[in-house]
Amino acid sequence: MKKKLLVCVLAALMLMPSASAFAESMTVMNCTQWVSLRSYPSTSAERITIVPLGSHVNSIGWSNGFNQVVYNGRTGWILSEYLVSGIIIGDSGAIGEYMKVVNCNEWVSLRTYPSTSASVITRVPLGEWVESVGWQNGFNQVNYNGYTGWILTQYLSYY
Repeated sequence: MKKKLLVCVLAALMLMPSASAFAESMTVMNCTQWVSLRSYPSTSAERITIVPLGSHVNSIGWSNGFNQVVYNGRTGWILSEYLVSGIIIGDSGAIGEYMKVVNCNEWVSLRTYPSTSASVITRVPLGEWVESVGWQNGFNQVNYNGYTGWILTQYLSYY
């Protein structure tokens, strides 16, 4: 009888989903270079580490405008405004994702290469949608009205 019970318990444990099955994949966005992974959901909480722009985290909960996440084996809290759900950015960037121009007064510069010293191709107004086709050095390569160029990632959002 004990052996049967042990087998049933082991089978049940094997069939239970792991904690990571409940995690939501998210990407760090809407910042210039990195965000703080904090020890509890407050901007005054101790910084555990920094999480670079474009990094992937697994969200396992939320509270007070923060998401509890797992990043590189560490669990902590990141302000929710810096996270975007379901966006996967590989080494070459988010392919074919549409993003909106945000965080500017009127427009942003579409540049010839990923640098603020690069020539300006055109201006992209606040609120316009662009197609992101790559990501490098804090810039997204985008298509806009027949032009392909680079916009600082801090001025783009998936919402």
